Amino acid sequence: MPKIDHSLSASEARIPSATFDEVVVKKRRVQVKRRDGASLYLISEDDLRLLQAAEDKRDLKEARAALRRHRANGSKTVSLPALKRRLQG
Repeated sequence: MPKIDHSLSASEARIPSATFDEVVVKKRRVQVKRRDGASLYLISEDDLRLLQAAEDKRDLKEARAALRRHRANGSKTVSLPALKRRLQG
């Protein structure tokens, strides 16, 4: 689960219970718009987990590609413990 910076109760956010149920029970996505055009989206915890998994998969793919490029250039890698020793010494 991603880090949550701030948490509100549904009543604090003034989310009607019917809307809350649409998102949590029926797994629907809800857009909330302000008059100035800014918006946010309410999604279920399951959708949030799916988004996080997709981001993790993309990050891993990018990291592997970067490592391949690094090795293709003849560069060597350093383990984290070795790097820590270098920085401390």
